[in-house]
Amino acid sequence: MSRIPQFGKRWRGKKRAIIPVSAALGGLLIFGAFRLAKPAPRIPIAVVTRGEFVDYLELRGEAKASKSVTITAPYEAGDLQILKIAATGTQVKKGDVVVEFDTTNPKQTLAEDQSELKSADAEIEQSRAQARLKEEQDLTDVMKARYDVEAAKLDASKQEILSKIDGEEAQLKLADAQQKLKEAEAKLKSDKTSDAADVEGKRQKHDQAAFKVKQMERAVSVLILKAPSDGIVTVLNNWRASGFIGGGAPFKQGDRAWPGAAIAACCCASCRR
Repeated sequence: MSRIPQFGKRWRGKKRAIIPVSAALGGLLIFGAFRLAKPAPRIPIAVVTRGEFVDYLELRGEAKASKSVTITAPYEAGDLQILKIAATGTQVKKGDVVVEFDTTNPKQTLAEDQSELKSADAEIEQSRAQARLKEEQDLTDVMKARYDVEAAKLDASKQEILSKIDGEEAQLKLADAQQKLKEAEAKLKSDKTSDAADVEGKRQKHDQAAFKVKQMERAVSVLILKAPSDGIVTVLNNWRASGFIGGGAPFKQGDRAWPGAAIAACCCASCRR
């Protein structure tokens, strides 16, 4: 009889332990049934690939040009019209084109100067050819005059065996031949001097034409202004557009510039926090 109360106590202890476990299992079954009846919302997904990650960091600071070089219009090109110009803020490397002017008129002038130079060359060659022909003729005349003198001398040497009249005539012929020889030699010398002066004058004309050609070739070559260093372009104001210094709008395509005008500046910028 004593074992029955002990068994009852044990059953009551196990019963107290089974009730929470049963409640937990029941809760799990109810939660599972609820999830099956109402599935969880789908989460969007994406394929991850390896690549460059870019992040931006905003800083406060002041941009200051450590070096600024002014780009000016050439002095020897005359009237200039801007054909192309880099915009303000354009980042350039050394040697990049910043300003390009219209080369139509300078190239036309250059072609005219080159034509003038070719004409000067042709004139020099023509003068030299004429001088050679003239010199050859003068030398021929001198040689003939010398021959005539020698022949007259030979005739004059026969004076003793000739009559007085024939002797005097031979002497006159000798004097006349000697005079012609002097004139031929003088003409040869004079023509040489004259031809040399003529060629020299043509050469000076040629040198002037060559100088103009070189000047215009340089003028055409400087109609393309390039960046003197790496930096950022700043287009300057065309103060002639407003009529007073410090005014006007920045230079733009189609504007006309005067020799030596400051068109733009190339700035090497440094950042200071």
